[in-house]
Amino acid sequence: MAWAARAVAVVMAVVSPVLVVAAISISAELPAEWRLPETITTQSAAGVTFPAVGAFLLAYRPRHKLAWLMCAGGLGGAVYDICNATMLASAAHGDLASAGLLRLGAQVGWAVNGLLLEILLPLYSPDGRLPSPRWRAVVLLGAASMGAEMARQFMRPDPPIEGYMFPAVIPNPLQVRALTPYMAPIGVVAWTAIMVAVALSALSLLLRFRRADPLGRRQIGWPLFAFTGYILFMLAGIFVPQLYWLSVVWAALIPVALVFSVMRYRLYGIDTVISRTFVAAGLLAGVGSVYFGVAALSSLMVSGYHQIAGLASALFTGAFFQPLRRVLQRAVDRLLYGPVGDPRVLAEWLVQEVRRGDPAQALASVIGVLREGLAVQGVAVEVTGGELGHQVSVASTVSGQVGDAPREVPLVWHGEQVGRLLVGPINVRS
Repeated sequence: MAWAARAVAVVMAVVSPVLVVAAISISAELPAEWRLPETITTQSAAGVTFPAVGAFLLAYRPRHKLAWLMCAGGLGGAVYDICNATMLASAAHGDLASAGLLRLGAQVGWAVNGLLLEILLPLYSPDGRLPSPRWRAVVLLGAASMGAEMARQFMRPDPPIEGYMFPAVIPNPLQVRALTPYMAPIGVVAWTAIMVAVALSALSLLLRFRRADPLGRRQIGWPLFAFTGYILFMLAGIFVPQLYWLSVVWAALIPVALVFSVMRYRLYGIDTVISRTFVAAGLLAGVGSVYFGVAALSSLMVSGYHQIAGLASALFTGAFFQPLRRVLQRAVDRLLYGPVGDPRVLAEWLVQEVRRGDPAQALASVIGVLREGLAVQGVAVEVTGGELGHQVSVASTVSGQVGDAPREVPLVWHGEQVGRLLVGPINVRS
């Protein structure tokens, strides 16, 4: 039934962005008093990109769990958008009863989108499995908290018109007035649990990253980089509303990062992306702190001479920049590659392996260290010999499999090539 799965995924990938575009069009035609501050939301971005990327993955792997989460979660965001837009349009035209029903549909879409994409997707990334059975508790926490908040919205009594954001109250056909005193406490508990579940989901990626080998860290780096950026931009949007659009754009890019992780084709150099991003962010924070700190201190000590304060800040910042960059780069390299990521540590490890045994054993140990340190499928050393320019292989030592087209590095001794080092492809796991 692989064809049926692909067909369903394609339908979701087509319907979801159509709903989002329709919702944006409807919202644009609303009267000003019935229009929300943000017409395009993170749910809009999810509805456009997640189902499309999920369908792409399902074309290759019809049972891939992450792909189904992306398709269903993105569709949930699209349902939220279209129900929200049509709800406001109905209310603007005086049909408050229909608006009340559409509001319930928007809540269902919101809950599906949040549970699948913000909680389950990070938990199951990048291989479609939980880090361990203990993380099922986070799945249950996320489902229970999202369900509790959705139920609270379903039973919410109609609020008073005073302070309401629209000209008329959109009625709730399922309201339970007896729960009015408990609505606020239930909301606090539900949202606290939701935030905890989201935080634990992001933490699961970080723990996977720390426990993985160098190759695994590259693979996990894509979803970790994507979700970390999304959380940071969301927080920035809370404190600076003008930056909310950054979280919308970033949400649209998350599924692309997940594709890179799932497909695992040479891992697309995510280590370079992460390294440069973290180093740049650290430099920005560190240099900015030094500059403004020195400027403030200079202004206090040399009152009235702002030029001197600026010059002192620039000089201190320039002197501080390069050492900070080196420290940050080393820290990020160790985070991505572990101790082997530091060339000095790798060299020391090689020396220790050479000293432990006889020459034959030392050579085998050295190429084993190189294989692990370079995160490749195999490393081989061939020693050549012969006379009158006719070189033939006389000895070889192999660790792993170098493949049919290994990278070749000549081994030169006193100006003459005495062998070659063969390096296999990057160790991409299935």
